[in-house]
Amino acid sequence: MSTHLNLKSEENLRLANRIISEKSGHYSTCVHCAYYSCVQLMLHILRSDFNKSDEQIDEESKNGSKKEGGFHNWIINNINQAFFVKDKKYIDSRDFADKINALKWLRIKADYKNMEINEKKAKRAVENAGSINLTLKKYFTT
Repeated sequence: MSTHLNLKSEENLRLANRIISEKSGHYSTCVHCAYYSCVQLMLHILRSDFNKSDEQIDEESKNGSKKEGGFHNWIINNINQAFFVKDKKYIDSRDFADKINALKWLRIKADYKNMEINEKKAKRAVENAGSINLTLKKYFTT
């Protein structure tokens, strides 16, 4: 169904790890790739687990984006609501929410702010993305 998104997600996380290991200094790009790895996996889950078509996602996200302050907030909130149903102790769902929001804000800084992203921040972004993706795969079929 949405295997391309799943593959893109894995590819972006691999690329982020490679940027870190090569110490190329492209740490803003690393953060960008790490974050979008999570977004792509969440989109894959909407298609595969929630059985939503591209048209449904487009329509729901238009309304949701207006209410929730953007597409990324909408998709994060959608996945987080599903987490609360599956994660009875709310430990993984809270961890997901904390990590994805921290990663989202770092990605905004990396992409749009006049600031340097150092290796330490980039490593943390990649660690968070890896953890987020593992947690998503634990609760949702991919």
